[in-house]
Amino acid sequence: MLRNPRFLLPALAFDALLLVSLWAGWSTGSATSWLPWLATSPWGAQVSLDFVLAMVVVSGFILQDARERGVNGVPWVVATLTTGSFGPLAYLMARAWQEQPATDGVGAGSVRVVGRLDPGARRR
Repeated sequence: MLRNPRFLLPALAFDALLLVSLWAGWSTGSATSWLPWLATSPWGAQVSLDFVLAMVVVSGFILQDARERGVNGVPWVVATLTTGSFGPLAYLMARAWQEQPATDGVGAGSVRVVGRLDPGARRR
């Protein structure tokens, strides 16, 4: 049974992106065959710049959210900047995986977060 339904959407998007990426690499024979298009086409330059800007903005959101949760966001930013959309999707999956539905009768919509939330808290 799925622990948290919020895991499903990023997991499906991750899987779809992985399948399309594998198909593209398989059909062209190389993961770098599209690089000349980026350098010779104005649209290639626009798409590249748009992608880089989007990943930088997403990285800022990841850092802020990770900081609020007491998690180190740097590995997720590195993953985002090196793998593109795989990084944020994996972050969302890990974030949802750490959340468990409450079972203490607090309420049907309650969520208990597993792990250290307070960055100032010290382990004993």
